[in-house]
Amino acid sequence: SPAHFIAYKLKTKEPTAAMIEGTLLHKMLLEPFDFEENYIVEPENKPSSAQQIQVLRFVADGYSVDEAVENAYKNPKKEHLKLPDQYPEYLQFLKDNKGESKQVIDGNTFNKLSVLANAIKYNPAAKHFYFNATQTEKHIEWKAFGYDWNGYIDAIRDNGDVDDFIFDLKKVADASPR
Repeated sequence: SPAHFIAYKLKTKEPTAAMIEGTLLHKMLLEPFDFEENYIVEPENKPSSAQQIQVLRFVADGYSVDEAVENAYKNPKKEHLKLPDQYPEYLQFLKDNKGESKQVIDGNTFNKLSVLANAIKYNPAAKHFYFNATQTEKHIEWKAFGYDWNGYIDAIRDNGDVDDFIFDLKKVADASPR
């Protein structure tokens, strides 16, 4: 539709969870050296509601627990006062990362992708390509059909011999044959 085309051209399409996971896996495997410059992993044990998170944000910003609860809830309850004690790691995470511009990654997602990244690195077939690549994120430019083109090769081994290769990393839900 025209609306989809405009969104595509303006790059306003929100990435799906699968797209985000693919980007994270790509970064973990092919650009791990700057992962921590771009991403921060939140604790696995975190509040389940927006109001609970808001209370902890207020506390991290220096509000008293009473003030935080009153600002976050229309009808505060005594149980809400216990939130900082129930989620101390998450509260510390908020305090440590106040004003941070890094993308926040859910702890469960990070752990799942870490397991997947290690499985790829040490898979008998995949590890040959992973550990023998001589370059990652290689920018290439070429001309074809009267147009200038450019792109990135995820990983390449280019030693000028028969063992050279190029690979493109993709994360899919299921790679089973159909």
